[in-house]
This record gives sequence, structure tokens and C-alpha cells, in this order.
Amino acid sequence: MKRRIIMVPIEPITERYTEQWYRNFPLAFERFGFEVLTIEGKPLLDNEIKVGAFLDINSTVHYKMTQLQEVARMFHCGEVRNDDIFFFGDIEFWGLESVKLMAQMNGLKDVKLTGFLHAASYTKEDAFSIAEEYQQYTEVGWLSALDKVFVGSKYHQQVVITRRGLTGSAWPAKIVVTKNPLFLDEYHDFGAVKKQKKVVLTNRFDHEKRPSLTLKLFRELKHKFPDWEFVVCTGRPGFRGRVEDNLLLNNMVAAGIITIKPGLTKEQ
Repeated sequence: MKRRIIMVPIEPITERYTEQWYRNFPLAFERFGFEVLTIEGKPLLDNEIKVGAFLDINSTVHYKMTQLQEVARMFHCGEVRNDDIFFFGDIEFWGLESVKLMAQMNGLKDVKLTGFLHAASYTKEDAFSIAEEYQQYTEVGWLSALDKVFVGSKYHQQVVITRRGLTGSAWPAKIVVTKNPLFLDEYHDFGAVKKQKKVVLTNRFDHEKRPSLTLKLFRELKHKFPDWEFVVCTGRPGFRGRVEDNLLLNNMVAAGIITIKPGLTKEQ
């Protein structure tokens, strides 16, 4: 019998990488010889991000709690195997520690917990930094409950260890630098498309991405290269940044310096 990975994904949202991970991670795990079971969450409360930056907080908590309910049901019904590996698409998962507790109290000592750490309240200006006063302790609990934690860079590995006071030589081996997974099949070859004098800002229009710095750079470049086109785009219906960022954006559109293109798909 193949060893099984129980995948607990982030909700698959098309405008984010999460939809790509949802489709590609099971295939990747299977190529390495694992059986894969995906824990589906119940549908999101809303298809729009209304409260939050990159995830709607109400929807994501709802989604994760329904995933947690399914995991609890599996333990209750004896469906979790002793050598199963849980993989969390994001370890910022409220209740993750209860999976460890259920494994222990059900006598499944060889169940392993792993997951990817993108950011959390220790990350300056992250959307969840608002929760640092109390979530700093929760994060240490998550990290302690997990057997392996994957991060995208050496810098990020060092930051979480330092800012959460994780002392001891075991932490660098436990928090593994894998880089950020991308799947080449998701990216189309545009080699045949004629190159244009166009510069595109694709970042989220949130303050942590410093959009105003890019907009001001576009303004300077437009003076030097008036035949270039500078485009700011988003997959959302509109731009929802800070008041001053939005004001600068609108003024530059009115001045003909930039073009905005909301509501685009990733392929567009």
C-alpha cells in the first residue's frame, strides 16, 4: 500500500496561485509515489474578497473550519492511517494543532504534519500582523506541532526563527527552504507575440507592495519615453488601495500617464 498524503489545501481562488496549487500539488505528490487524499472545504461565503487583502477573512475561516470538521470525522471513523502525512497548503490554519492532538490521543504516533509557511503575524505589514499580540503564541504552537515546515527563502526561514524566538539548533532543519513552488505548465509561451513598449504592474494594489513607488517611477519614465505604455492591472473589479495610493492612480490615469485594466484573468 502506498503511503498517503492528506492534503489540506488553501481555498482555490482563480485570481491567486491557490487554484494552481490545488490542481498541481496532488499530481506532483503522485509522481513521487504517494497516494493523495484532498480535504475539500465547503464553498466560500462569497466569491469576492470583502474583508481582508488576499483572502476574505470570514470566508477563509469558514472554509478551514469545514476542512477541520472533515479531518475530525476521519479520525472518529478510523479512516486516518498511522503513517499518513498531513500537508497544509498554508500552516496559518486556525485549529491545525488539534490535528496533532487527535493523532496523539487516537494512538497514531506515526502520523506526520507538514505544511507551507507563506507569512503570518510576524511578517511586517502582512494582513495578519494585526493579530500579532495574540497570534505570536499561536504560531509557535503551529510550528511546534508540525514535523516539517517549508518556506520560500533562506531569509524567510531566518525571520520566522528570529522574530518568534525559536531557540535551539533543530529549527533550521525543521523549517526547510524549498523556494516557492511554480508549475511551468501554467505559463504560456508568448514567444511568437511581437514585443511592445509596454511596462505592466501586476502586483496586488495593497500598501505592502508599495504601488505608489512604482507609479512614481512610471511617471518619471513616461517623461523620458513618451511612446511607452504603462499599465496597472488587477484580476479584481477595481483597485482598492490606500486613499493616497488610489488618488495618485486616478490622477495619473487622468493625465494620460498610465492605463488601468481591472477584471483580467491570469491569461489575459
